[in-house]
Amino acid sequence: MPTTPRLHWPRLASSTRLQRDQLHVWAIPISGPLLATDQQLLSTDEQTRAARFRLVRVRQHFITARVRLRVILSTYLDIDPAAVRFVYDKLGKPALDSSNHGNGLFFNLAHSGELAVVAVTSDCEVGIDVEHLRPVRHAEGIARRFFHHDESADVLACRGQERMGAFFRCWTRKEAVVKAIGKGLQFPLDQFRVPVQSDTPEWLSLPQQALQNARLPVGRVWLQAFVPCDNYVGAVATLGVKRVSIFRSLQV
Repeated sequence: MPTTPRLHWPRLASSTRLQRDQLHVWAIPISGPLLATDQQLLSTDEQTRAARFRLVRVRQHFITARVRLRVILSTYLDIDPAAVRFVYDKLGKPALDSSNHGNGLFFNLAHSGELAVVAVTSDCEVGIDVEHLRPVRHAEGIARRFFHHDESADVLACRGQERMGAFFRCWTRKEAVVKAIGKGLQFPLDQFRVPVQSDTPEWLSLPQQALQNARLPVGRVWLQAFVPCDNYVGAVATLGVKRVSIFRSLQV
C-alpha cells in the first residue's frame, strides 16, 4: 500500500507574501482520499484530462495535485481557487492567464510517487522536478545515452543504492533546467552538465549551439537541489537568482 511521505518542511506560519528575490517551494502529499468538492474546483479541460486516466490512483493523484496547486496559487492571487485561470504553451507547460492574473507570478508543478511539488516566484520563469527513489530498469543505458558524458561517468562510478540516488539527482536537475527554459525534454540533455554529487546552488551555462538551435534568449540558469522528505529528491531552476523558502501544503 502507498505510504504518505512524512514531510520535514514547516507549515506556512502566516502570509504567502512573495518578495521579488524569493522562490517558494511547496510539498504536497497526494495519496490521501479526495474530498467531494475537489473535482468541482477544476476547470472543464482539467476534468476532461483527469477522466482520461484509467487507473484510479493516477487519476486521484492528478486531481489532488491540480486542486492543491489552485489552492496555493489562490493565496498569492487572493481569489477563489476555482477562479484561477491557466494557459498552456505548445509543450503543455501551464502558466497563469495574464489577461486575468496580471501580477507577474510564475509557477511550475511536478509529482512523483505520492508527492507533488510546486514552485512559485515572480518576474522569472521557473522549472521544478521531483522523483521518488526507486529501481529503474536500464538506468545505465539511459545515463549513457541521454546524460552528459561527465554526468554518466559520475552516475556509473556509484554502486548499489547510491547509483540510484545519483541517477535521480541528475535526472531531476536536468528536468528542472529544461522546464525553466520552456523546452522540455526536446532540448538536448547531453549538451549541458548538472552537478551530480554537489548540492550547492549554482549558475549553469547552456551551450551556445544548443541555444541557437532552440532559439533561446538565455545562456544560463540558476539551479538549486532540495530533499523534500526521505526517499525523494528534487531540484528547481530559475532564470534569475532566488532565495528558496520551503513549505508544506496549506491543506496537509
